[in-house]
Amino acid sequence: MVPRAKGGSNRPPNLVIARASCNQKKADNPLEVFLAKDLAKLARTQAQVKAPLQDAAAVNITRRALWSKVKEFGPPMTMGYGALTQYNRFKLDLPKTHALDAARVAKVSRLIDWNQPTLAIKSRGRGPKQRTLVTAQGFPRENKNGPKARRTREKEIPGLRTGDLVEAVMPGGKAQG
Repeated sequence: MVPRAKGGSNRPPNLVIARASCNQKKADNPLEVFLAKDLAKLARTQAQVKAPLQDAAAVNITRRALWSKVKEFGPPMTMGYGALTQYNRFKLDLPKTHALDAARVAKVSRLIDWNQPTLAIKSRGRGPKQRTLVTAQGFPRENKNGPKARRTREKEIPGLRTGDLVEAVMPGGKAQG
C-alpha cells in the first residue's frame, strides 16, 4: 500500500498480493496515484487490505505443519498453492472443478475424457436432533390428545429412508455400492 521508499513496512496490513509486473509498474507511487484511472480496482484493493487475515494465517500455519509432519514419514513431496492452480487453470482455459484442480496439482501430463459431468449430490443433513417439539417459551408442546409432540426417528426422501443402501452407477458404467 505504502511503498518502503516512502516509509511503508513489510507488515501484513501494508502488503497486497500483486504480479511482479504490476508491482514494478507501481514502483514507489502511492496506491491511490497508481490506480487513479481504475477506481473500482482501487476500491477492491482497499477492501481486501481491510479484511482480517487471521483465518488465512491459521489455514497456512496448519497446512505447513501438516505438510512437514507427513513429509517426515512419506515419499518426497512438494507443496502447491491455490494461486498457482488458478494460474494454470486460466492459462489452459479450463473450468473450475475439483477433479481438474487435483489433476493439475498432481501434475498429470494427459487427461482423457476430462469434460465429463461431475457427480453432484445434494446433502440434506440429518435434520434437527431435538425430538421433542417445544413452544416458543421452550416448554414441551402437547398434542391434542395429551402426550408430548415428538419428531419421528426416520426421515424420508422421495423413494429413500434412513438406513437404505443405494447403488450409484458412475460414468463409465462401473457400479459403486
